[in-house]
Amino acid sequence: MMTTTDYDPTFFAGFTWSIGGAVSAASGSNPFGFSLRYLSTNEPDKLAGAIGVTYFFDGTFGCDIGGGLNNGGGSLVFAYDFCRNAPVISIGGIKKPDTTTMTYPTALTAATAE
Repeated sequence: MMTTTDYDPTFFAGFTWSIGGAVSAASGSNPFGFSLRYLSTNEPDKLAGAIGVTYFFDGTFGCDIGGGLNNGGGSLVFAYDFCRNAPVISIGGIKKPDTTTMTYPTALTAATAE
């Protein structure tokens, strides 16, 4: 029996918090939003490149590039939003890696072991 895991680029959906930049209490901007991103891998406990867009709850949009740390079915992303000129932090879900288990016939396994 052999088990393989396929790590692939994946999509991310989650919530974002914009820190500083064009966002301030005086400007009336809302620092919270919903993001969609493309991550370079869904491998757990590995860094992944991230690029995406965010819809902020004040009606504005953001566009960012950064990196994320994957853990199971989720990811924590740190990025820089070029549209708002501010760093952002996001937490959200990603697709878990695909695991494939193959079972070989007993005769083939016994012959290989010799």
